[in-house]
Amino acid sequence: MHPLQSAYDFLMEKLNTLNRDVSATKKLLNELARGMDVEQPFPNNEQEATVGAGVSIKIDEFVNKPPSTALQEYLAKRGKDHGAVTWQAVVDVFKGGGFDFSKFGGEKAVRMTLIKNTTAFKFLRKQNAFGLKSWYGSEQKPKKKDDAADPVGDNMEGSTKKKRGRPKKGAEVDSLESPKA
Repeated sequence: MHPLQSAYDFLMEKLNTLNRDVSATKKLLNELARGMDVEQPFPNNEQEATVGAGVSIKIDEFVNKPPSTALQEYLAKRGKDHGAVTWQAVVDVFKGGGFDFSKFGGEKAVRMTLIKNTTAFKFLRKQNAFGLKSWYGSEQKPKKKDDAADPVGDNMEGSTKKKRGRPKKGAEVDSLESPKA
């Protein structure tokens, strides 16, 4: 992740919040104008899009879409260049796009659903952010040196590891038995 990413995300979240406030104010002014029987000052306010990371989101973009589909679409639009998106930014964008959290058990349930979807998303726990798994390549756990040399684990020669369990008949036993004199 780019070192400036967290500052960028913070400012983008702040901008989204301000845009929602502006949109609400415009809506209120339009309602007042209707009540006074004068022309609405912001006739296209309802069709304005939420903008996040240079991405335009229609106000009905996420209506009736499952959370995984909505996040995949948003992250694909956002692109790898903008990187992962924080959970709060996801909430803001989803709400701006008409996503109904109550249909899926609330914000917490949606978040857990997305975290568990490891086939599509990479959850960055420390940043509380989501990215598309394809952005991060494949994760392979490194093999231990002992396991790489002996994949079955039954080659005990030269190994300091002791095998667990009962020794084979006739095998030497280390100091478990009293020495015979």
